[in-house]
Amino acid sequence: MSSKSLFGALNELAEDKEIGTDILIEKIKIAITSTVKKNYASTNDVVFDIDPAKGKFDVYLKKLVIEDPDDIDDEPNQMSLEDAQIINPRITAGEYCLIKLKPEEFGRIVAQHAKNVVKQGVREAEQDLLKQSWGSRSGSIVTANIVYVDAESGNATAEIGGNEITLYSGEMIPGESLRAGDVVRVFVSMSGGGEKRAYFKITRCNEGYLKQLFEIEVPEIADGTVVIKSVARIAGYRSKIAVRSYDENVEAVGACIGDNRRRINSIRRHLANEKIDIILYDDEPENFVKAALSPAVVTFARIDVKRNEKEPVCTVVVAENQLSLAIGSRGQNAKLAARLTGFKIDIKSVGEYNPADFDDCTPYIPPEPEREPEQEYEPEINAETEAAETEAETQIETETAEAVTS
Repeated sequence: MSSKSLFGALNELAEDKEIGTDILIEKIKIAITSTVKKNYASTNDVVFDIDPAKGKFDVYLKKLVIEDPDDIDDEPNQMSLEDAQIINPRITAGEYCLIKLKPEEFGRIVAQHAKNVVKQGVREAEQDLLKQSWGSRSGSIVTANIVYVDAESGNATAEIGGNEITLYSGEMIPGESLRAGDVVRVFVSMSGGGEKRAYFKITRCNEGYLKQLFEIEVPEIADGTVVIKSVARIAGYRSKIAVRSYDENVEAVGACIGDNRRRINSIRRHLANEKIDIILYDDEPENFVKAALSPAVVTFARIDVKRNEKEPVCTVVVAENQLSLAIGSRGQNAKLAARLTGFKIDIKSVGEYNPADFDDCTPYIPPEPEREPEQEYEPEINAETEAAETEAETQIETETAEAVTS
């Protein structure tokens, strides 16, 4: 391929991938440097003379000129004066000689290696652009337009801010059926192993999506008055969310539900009517577990660390008629409560409960609860109060002036 053909191909690739030509040239320089060093033993210096405007793309080996051939001790990076003057008659010992390389000298295997390095460079450049475009969206909800749904796989192609990204069927809420033209909310997250292999994906199934919906729909959560302590979710079926209020005048659960259930119903519409349990967080772990198992009524709960075990287990006792409710359909209620609280939960009926089971247990000592943020007190001042204070200040100033005068 001629240099002009090379730059033409680079321009087409840059336009197709929306990557700057200079970035691609830099990747090619890295690839050629790598392949040259691989093909020419331990060569250290590779010099490029690149001018896209003139269609010039030349690669050179840089070698130090040694007058006496017997003094050469680093053959890949040195050459004799006699050989150097064949290339440049005016060169002298101690200077560097540039040896122009021809692409055909690389060989098929080396050229293939260069091609692979360039491909990797293009992928990295695409990844950098993706991070620039999507980095600010990571961890948040965005609106997506569904432009295509594959009937065989169930995967959907979504358009977000001019970019197309796949919403995989496994990241959709079970049971929902999306169609081209639908407008839905999705949660953007970054996944993958490490910074270089990281990639962005969109989902409607994780806890982050549910948490963000509450932050959008409940102003008290957005301004920090009500805080989400933990979230557990089985997408499409049921979720539990634990909240607490840092204002004694604001009831956390009521704020999330809203007047006439307006707020919670709005959230559920974005979740295909998924059932949501809103739990009041409690600093006492046993009380928190009891609340997390609602709608079941828990008679007794105790958290202990059994002998030879490190993780605490919460033993919960319920009445016979509450057992199936505590466990839930397919064990969902118990699973969600365990995820929400962070404890393994062992549910027993009253008939199964035996106090002797705790003989080999060490009582669990919970960590100190978080300190509630200090609220700055700002006294309310209405017009009447302000006028009265102003009048009183004026009266004091008048009396003081009269006293000084007298």
